[in-house]
Parts: sequence; structure tokens; C-alpha cells
Amino acid sequence: MEISQETIIGFLTGTVATIILKGIVDFFQKRVEFKRELKKSLYDKKLDAAEEAAKAMFQNVQSATIIVNAIKNVLERDMDGELFEQIWEAYFKIIEQGESSLLNSTAPMYFQLDNPELWSNEDQQNLFDVYSKIKILGEEIQIYEDELDKHQENDEVYDELENYIENELRVNAKEELSKLKELLEKNSNAQLAAIEEIKKEFK
Repeated sequence: MEISQETIIGFLTGTVATIILKGIVDFFQKRVEFKRELKKSLYDKKLDAAEEAAKAMFQNVQSATIIVNAIKNVLERDMDGELFEQIWEAYFKIIEQGESSLLNSTAPMYFQLDNPELWSNEDQQNLFDVYSKIKILGEEIQIYEDELDKHQENDEVYDELENYIENELRVNAKEELSKLKELLEKNSNAQLAAIEEIKKEFK
């Protein structure tokens, strides 16, 4: 049986077309698969970042709640310098741990965590201002209480020191603690709102 040139050309053309078509299909299949894997990888990264950030913020909120409750107890009774210092130290640890966790988080790459309406730069500055005043007042209360113990036999000096501690330092300290309580509650609400925004991304 004689095979014509047209038959051979037709056969070769069909084979080449099939190969090209298969190559195109494979290309698009790999492209779709690549996009699927890329999307999954991005989703996994976002999920990890979300879990990390939400955990850090929730821990901040829990710690702040403990401090807020301690402040409420202090405001309802007399406060000595040592207790004041303990509150300040605990607060400092919250700030340090919380900022460290969130600064190392990749969540801001994927989510908008800041909401100026709930927590602004002014709020942040006020928090640092209160923090500085609390540190100074805590140290002053402790110093003057130590001096008070040294002058128990000198009524005039003792009364003067006691009056200054009670009517100046402790009054100012309670005012700053009230501000700290309000700012911590506001910051906690902002962080809880941020957690809710993160959750919405995965619904």
C-alpha cells in the first residue's frame, strides 16, 4: 500500500498539533496548580500571622485586666509606695512583652490592626506620659515613706512629711492611676476590636 505525501504530512501535522495542544494544556494546568499552591501558601502565612497576633493581643488584654482590677482595689484604700511600685513594675512588663510580641509579628503585612478612632497616637503618647509620671511618683512615695520612718520622734517634721505624702503624692498618684486604668481599658477594647477584624478575614 502506497502512502501519499499528503497522508504523511497530515499525520505529522496532526501529531505536532497534538503535542502542542498537550503542551498548552499542561502549561495551563501547571499554572493553575502553581496559583493554587501560592494561594494556599499565602493563606497559611496569613493564618499563622493572625494566630500569633491574636494570641499576643489577647494576652495583653488579660494582663491589662489584672492590672486594672488591682488599680481599682488600690483606689478604694490607702496606697503605700511599695504596692504602688509593684503595680508600676507589673504594668511595665505588660508593655514590654506586648510590644515585643507585636513588633515581631508579621500580621501588619496582611491585616489593618490600627484603628485611630479606637486608639490614636495621642492615646499612645498619653499612655507613655502616665507611665513616666507613675514611675516618678512611685519612687517619690517610697523615698518619703522611708524619711517618715526616720522622723517618728520629731512630731513637726513627721506631720509635715505625712501631710505631703497624703495630700500631694498619694492624691497625684491616684489621679495618674485612674488615667492609667482608663487608658488600659481603652487599649484593651481597641485590641479586642482588632482581633475581631482578624477573625472576619477567615469567615
